Amino acid sequence: MLKKMVAVLLLVLGCVTVSGCATTVETIKQPNDDSVVSVPDNKQSNMGSSTELLNASLGNDGAYIFSSAHPSYTVNSSGEKTVMAILDQDAVDHRSGLYSLTTSCIGAGTLDIEFMVGDNVNNGTLECGSQPRSAIVSTRIEQTGNGLRVKIIPSKGSDAEIAYRVDIS
Repeated sequence: MLKKMVAVLLLVLGCVTVSGCATTVETIKQPNDDSVVSVPDNKQSNMGSSTELLNASLGNDGAYIFSSAHPSYTVNSSGEKTVMAILDQDAVDHRSGLYSLTTSCIGAGTLDIEFMVGDNVNNGTLECGSQPRSAIVSTRIEQTGNGLRVKIIPSKGSDAEIAYRVDIS
């Protein structure tokens, strides 16, 4: 009886980690500019060591802002996958300088990146791969600017880990 229970448990775990046993429905949830999308935590990811590899490649030493790796999707109790946009923003004053957003990913999919400090907005794109890849989007503000926004929208079907950091010089 115990062997039978272990075999069933292993089968179920195999389905969960491979994601091949359940039909998935994928939709992209794009945030409104006045909302903040909560970032899924690492417990929802099945990429394990990829998360650690991505965090290590990005590094957080001396970062003005740092967001560690998290999946580009959430999975509900029915096994449906929902691709999630990331929107982190604030409404505080940021000093003048050159702000650089480094976005990194590992896995599959493409990321559309928008970076705003004060009134300055710049965009970029990053295609994820089997090894960590990064893109830098920078913007300079000459005087104190109010508000900073990082918006990352994964392409439909993305299966990636995403991390970012903001540096100022």
